[in-house]
Amino acid sequence: MTTAADDFDVIRVGLIVTGFALVVFTGWAVVINKQPFDALSFGGGSAAIFAGGGFGIAAKVKDEGQA
Repeated sequence: MTTAADDFDVIRVGLIVTGFALVVFTGWAVVINKQPFDALSFGGGSAAIFAGGGFGIAAKVKDEGQA
């Protein structure tokens, strides 16, 4: 899941870590700080993270000629 065809893929690891951090920080805000859950912000943040990660992976694959 974190490797490309030839080596370790930093983009995929960054995507996993950033997605996990989004969930952890949202949980922290709701559970510890007692803030209301904002689904619109969470969904927008998730969409931005996954869109950016997908674009980065696609650009890397095109650049390396693996497509």
